Amino acid sequence: MRILWLVKDVPADIGSAGRMRDYRLMKFMRKHTKYEIICVATSADYGQNSMKALGIESYYKQNVNSVLDEVYDKYKEFDIIIVSRWYLAEHIYGKLLEKEKDFSKIIIDTVDIEWFRNDRQIEFSPAKNGFNNSILHERKKREIDAYRKFKNFIFVTVEDEREFRKQISSSNIKTSIVSMPVHDTGKRELPDTQNVYFIGNFLHHPNIYAAIRSAEIFQKVHVKLPDAKLYIVGKHPPKEVQQLHNDKYILVTGPQYKLDHFLRNMTVNISPVYYGAGINGKVVEAMGCGIPTVTTPIGVEGIDTLSSFRSDSPRIPLEDGKHCFVCEDDDEMADSVIDLLTKKELRDSMSEAGRDLIMRYLRYDQVGSILMFFLQMIYDNPLKQNEGRLI
Repeated sequence: MRILWLVKDVPADIGSAGRMRDYRLMKFMRKHTKYEIICVATSADYGQNSMKALGIESYYKQNVNSVLDEVYDKYKEFDIIIVSRWYLAEHIYGKLLEKEKDFSKIIIDTVDIEWFRNDRQIEFSPAKNGFNNSILHERKKREIDAYRKFKNFIFVTVEDEREFRKQISSSNIKTSIVSMPVHDTGKRELPDTQNVYFIGNFLHHPNIYAAIRSAEIFQKVHVKLPDAKLYIVGKHPPKEVQQLHNDKYILVTGPQYKLDHFLRNMTVNISPVYYGAGINGKVVEAMGCGIPTVTTPIGVEGIDTLSSFRSDSPRIPLEDGKHCFVCEDDDEMADSVIDLLTKKELRDSMSEAGRDLIMRYLRYDQVGSILMFFLQMIYDNPLKQNEGRLI
């Protein structure tokens, strides 16, 4: 099977959750030698070597339509086409009409439903200032119009699919939930430190706001635990995040490329995520590494519903206080961080329970197999599939 995979950034196992997800899915597919993948991206940054290591030919240029001419001249045809994000699908729609007669082999990977994220951002009062709602409403219309041109969709969370179907209810649509694959790094001992961290790439507002809230919450922790430290990690910290650094107990470190080594020195993850869509990679990765996590209801969205749709194992729903702490306000989050830093038995039990939950539902090979099954069904008989979620 030859797959043309169009993405925003050349995938790599470092960076945004979306970029890491693309890389891990491609890596899984490349394990199966019958899959040939050609990756086309609008930017490369540091992903080229990652693609070469997987044996994937990659092309990148901001004007992706000109690259598609080159790719089609070389390969002539593809068995499956995956397009990541609605605005890329919108941009290349005319070129796909020119090159492809059969749109039933095209899959749109939504990554997250942007209008869902933007609607939440508008509703969340601290984020309203400076937003042009008319522009966001126009983007929502464009996003919906782009989706209506296609029939096959991948979602990261059940919540995203539900929001999608409120606007697009055609019975001919085929969907699958392909979430964030997590590598099984093995069980590790938690360090007995008072190190807390927040991580994000800061390329969209929910991460910036969450970093600021992390520092505000940590001030409450510092009052009771003066030796505790908060590390704010990410590649692109803007000025308002950099200003949180006080060189004492709040440390804005910038990029940490040896991330695994860094995480081995962290005892608690704090992720005060208050709006957004899709799945929170920072929460999934922390729990998968066995790092006890303090977050919000939005922070666990996608994790707490995935277990409802698996028929091959008993349901183990995410439980507040067992798998992680799911908090509603600053005081509750600060108290939860303090409890984890001071109570080893609680810390160890949450580490194990959280990791077991993620490995049960989001392990790398499980998520990859779901995608592979969906691609195979479309490839085998695209016009006669039974409608329904594949998970």
